[in-house]
Amino acid sequence: MILELSLFVVVILLTIKFPSLSKWNLFGIEYKLYYEMEVNGLNPNKAVEKVARNVNASTSTIWKSYYPKVKAYIKDD
Repeated sequence: MILELSLFVVVILLTIKFPSLSKWNLFGIEYKLYYEMEVNGLNPNKAVEKVARNVNASTSTIWKSYYPKVKAYIKDD
């Protein structure tokens, strides 16, 4: 419950800070992957491993199905 509430607060704060975020339609695993890379600052390998562990999916599934969708929204620093 606390984690869900925390994620909700983060979504609201990100939507306020980045209004275009709500247009991206990143939900579920895609949002988690984006959050780990952009907000927590993890590199893609670490982010994919962490998300895969948290959602009980293989890393290859995350790479093939979700990373390409999120990659378009990741800003280059």
